[in-house]
Amino acid sequence: MPKCCCTRYLDLTLPECFVPELGEQKQGKVRSIYFSGPNVVMVTNDRVSAFDYILPNLIPFKGQVLNMISEWAFSQTKDIIPNALIENVDASVVVQKKMKNLNVELIVRGYLWGSMAAAYEKGDRVFCGLKLPEGLIRFQKLDAPIFTPTTKAEVGHDENMTMEDMEKLLGKELAKKAMDAAMKLFQRGSELMKKRGLILLDTKYEFGVDEKGVIHVIDEVNTPDSSRMCTIEEYESKYPKIAAEMKNGEHKNVTELMKAKPELKMKEFSKQYVRDALLDLGFDPTKDKSAPKLSDEQVVECAFRYMKIYETVTGNKFEFPSKMAPEKRIIANLQKAGMIQGCMAIIVGADKSQAESIKKELSSFKIPSQTVTFPTDADAAGKLVAEYNKSTEPLLIIQCSEAALESLICTPENVGRLAAQIFAHSSKDVRKLLEAEKESPNRVNVKAEVGEQLFKIRGYQWSVVNCDPSERPKLDTTFCLTRCKPIWLPIKAHRFAAYRAKVLQLLPQRVLQQYIDFEKQGQYSACIKLLESATPGSLNVLSPASMVSGKPLLVETVLQLIVGYSGLCLKNQQGAIAVKLITQVLDNMSLSLRDLHPGHRTVLEDTALSVCYYMPNDVTLADRSQSFFQQASERYLRLGHINRYCKCCLRAAAVLHLQGSKSEAEYYTQQALNKLSDAPVSSLLAICYHNLAVIWRHAPGRADEKINGSAPIWTYQSGVFRSFW
Repeated sequence: MPKCCCTRYLDLTLPECFVPELGEQKQGKVRSIYFSGPNVVMVTNDRVSAFDYILPNLIPFKGQVLNMISEWAFSQTKDIIPNALIENVDASVVVQKKMKNLNVELIVRGYLWGSMAAAYEKGDRVFCGLKLPEGLIRFQKLDAPIFTPTTKAEVGHDENMTMEDMEKLLGKELAKKAMDAAMKLFQRGSELMKKRGLILLDTKYEFGVDEKGVIHVIDEVNTPDSSRMCTIEEYESKYPKIAAEMKNGEHKNVTELMKAKPELKMKEFSKQYVRDALLDLGFDPTKDKSAPKLSDEQVVECAFRYMKIYETVTGNKFEFPSKMAPEKRIIANLQKAGMIQGCMAIIVGADKSQAESIKKELSSFKIPSQTVTFPTDADAAGKLVAEYNKSTEPLLIIQCSEAALESLICTPENVGRLAAQIFAHSSKDVRKLLEAEKESPNRVNVKAEVGEQLFKIRGYQWSVVNCDPSERPKLDTTFCLTRCKPIWLPIKAHRFAAYRAKVLQLLPQRVLQQYIDFEKQGQYSACIKLLESATPGSLNVLSPASMVSGKPLLVETVLQLIVGYSGLCLKNQQGAIAVKLITQVLDNMSLSLRDLHPGHRTVLEDTALSVCYYMPNDVTLADRSQSFFQQASERYLRLGHINRYCKCCLRAAAVLHLQGSKSEAEYYTQQALNKLSDAPVSSLLAICYHNLAVIWRHAPGRADEKINGSAPIWTYQSGVFRSFW
C-alpha cells in the first residue's frame, strides 16, 4: 500500500457526525455516542487526541481503522469475556449493547514505556500502588505485565488509581473480575500480535455490566488508539543498542540518549508518533493550553501507520472506500440498516396537545420528530442553534408559538405535508407516502416560501442542511426544468394557476376560446400577442396602465404569466419559444423597471438567467441577460441586499460557465464569496450553491464525470458554507 495513496484523501475525513434521529448524544474525544433504545451507537470520527488534547488535524480513515481492528479483536477474544458488539453498520459506525459503564480505564503494561517511562526517569517508582525496581530503563520489558487503572475523565486528564481505589468504586468482586479480564485480554492480544511480528507494549480496556450484572468488554480492543505496538524487528534491532549505550554511563537517561542519537528512537504503530510530532513542534503538555497543528506530511505519515497496522494485525488488505463524503455514506448506511429515516423534525413552542397532533401528522409520513423547549437565555439558545446546525441529516424546525405563523402554516396537516416535501429527497419512505398523497383533496398545498419562516426562531436563522432542492418531488413546488434542473423558475404551480385564472377572467369572450386553443397547442408566444391585441391602442402589456376589457391588468400578473409560460416551454423542450417570451420581457423591462417591486425584479432576473442556461448559444438573449445582470447586481449592492446580490452573481456565473466563459464565471463566483461575510446567509443562498455545484458537474466536457468526482459540493452548516471534494 503506497503512502502516496493517503495524500489523495486528506480532505476526505470525518470531523464529527451529529445524527439527531439516533437519540441522546454524548460527545467523546473521538466518538459521538448515542443511546438509542437498548443499544449504544458509536460514530467514530477522524479526530486524534494526544496528552488528553484533541488536535486540530483530522487523520483520514482513522476512525474506520479503529473500528475494523476492534471488530477483529472482539472476534478473537469472545471466549475470554463477552463483548457488547452487535454489528458494524458502517466502517465508522459501531452498534453495541447498552451497558452500565464502570467508568474506569483498565491499563495493562508489559514494558516501561510512554508516560510511565517519563515519570520513572524523573524518579517516580510507585505507580497505581505498585513499586517498580531500581535500574530499569525506558523501553525495557517488565518481568511481568502490570495493572495500572485510571479514572475516566469526561474532560481534562485521567488520574491514576490503586487497586484499593477501584475496589471502593466497584466493589471487590467486580474489581477483581475486571482486572483478571484485562490481564487475560492483554495476554491474548500479545499472543496474536506476536504471530503477526508485533509486540503489544501496553493497552487500555473499558468494561461495562449488563442488566444481569455480567461484565462485558466495551468500546474498543487492541487498536492503535488504545494501545502501543511496535514490530519485533524494530525492538530487537534497537533495544540492545540502547541498553549498551546506557551501560556506558554517558547519558542520564534514554530520553537524553534519544536526543543525541535519534536513529535509535523506537518507531511505534500507535498514537506515539503523534505525541512525538507534537513534542518536536515544541508542544509542552504541562503548560500549553492547546495542541499545535501538524503538517500535511505528518498527517499522511500518521494515516499510513494506522492503515499499515490494520493490515499487519488482521492480515486483511485495507480497501480504500469510494470518494463519497463520509457523512453522506454514514447516513445512507444507517438508512439501509433501518436505523434512521434520514430526516428529523424539531417541534418548538407547542403545547402538549398541539405537539401530539403535529407528531401524529408527521408520523403519517414516517417522519421522526421530537418536542423541544427552546431556551429563553440568549447564550443557551445560541448553543442549541449551533448544535442543530451541525446535523448531518436535514432538520426541520417547526415554530408554533407566534400567532401569525400559526395562522399561516402551523396546522398539523400543513406541517406534515411541508415536512414531507422537504425530506422527500432524503428518505424513500417519505417520498413514497408523499407521492401517494399528492392527489388527495384533503391536503392543503403549502407555499414553499413559508418554509423560510419556519427556520427563524427568536431571531436565529435556520436552514435545511445538505438539502438539494433539485431532488425534491415535482408536486406543488417549483415548475420543473429539464435534466438536472440546476436553476428553476421562481413560480409555483398554484400561483401560476391563480394568475392564469385572473387573465382569463379579464379577456373578452371573442378572444377567450382562441387564447385557450393557443395554450393547448403550446403556442404561448401567440397567447401573449393575443393578450396585447385585446388592449386598446396595442398597449405594452408590461405597462402599469394596461387595461383589458376596461379593467386594470397588473404588471405582476402578466409578468408571472410569462414566467410561467417560459417554464412550461423549457419543461416541454421548447427552448426557442422560451427565448422569444423572455426576450419580450427584456424588451419591455426598461419601461416598467421602476414600477416593479424588488421581488418581481428578482423574478425577471431568475427567469432570464434560467432560460439562458438552457439556451446558451442564443447570443442576443445572453447579451440582454448579461446587461440586466449588471443592472440588477448594481441595484442590489446599492440597496444593501447582499443575499440577492450573491444569488444574482451565482446564477450569472452558472450561465457564463456553461457558455464557456469560465474566467468570468469564476470572477462572479468570487464576487459572491467576498460578500458572504457582510450579512447573514439565507438558506435560499445555500440552495444557489447546491445548484452551482450541479452545474460544475454537468458543464461541457465533464459530462462523463461521476457525481462524486472532483467537483465541489457546497453545503450550508453552522452559518458557513463547507466545500467537499
